[in-house]
Amino acid sequence: MAARFEFTTKSDVPDVHRLLRKLSGTELRGAMKVIGRGGENLARQAFQDAEAPDGTAWPALQESTLNAWVGDAAGRRRRRQFGTRPLIRQGTLMNSITSRLVDDATVAIGTAQAAGVFHQGDPDHPSRGIIPPRRFLPERGKPLPDEWRQELVGALEEYLEGGQP
Repeated sequence: MAARFEFTTKSDVPDVHRLLRKLSGTELRGAMKVIGRGGENLARQAFQDAEAPDGTAWPALQESTLNAWVGDAAGRRRRRQFGTRPLIRQGTLMNSITSRLVDDATVAIGTAQAAGVFHQGDPDHPSRGIIPPRRFLPERGKPLPDEWRQELVGALEEYLEGGQP
């Protein structure tokens, strides 16, 4: 995955640790798959809301992008069809969000699309100011946003009540 967020049983989320301690083996793998699916949904929701996981609004589209279908008439048609939300017109990046188990205790959520790295604002892959950052995954090294924490805890509680995903 070009842009990814990894959630592991060692992540600093006490509520999740409390729930994961109840699981082992295949149960833990199932729980991590559920976490991955929840993360996929949250990442896709970022595109719909045009905001980062921490609630920060994405930069608006530039006028040149809004008129990108050659001229003002085409630009008006683009706005009617897709509005002014960024990264929605084709939906390629949003639809490429997946999750996969790295190991029994780690799930990676992200995309293999190259543009995802630039929108995430990865310091190892600077966009040189060409692509404005539009985060759709939590930042590495920062606390998990409340919405993500609540979703992951809720998914785990649901998994514990119902068993297999």
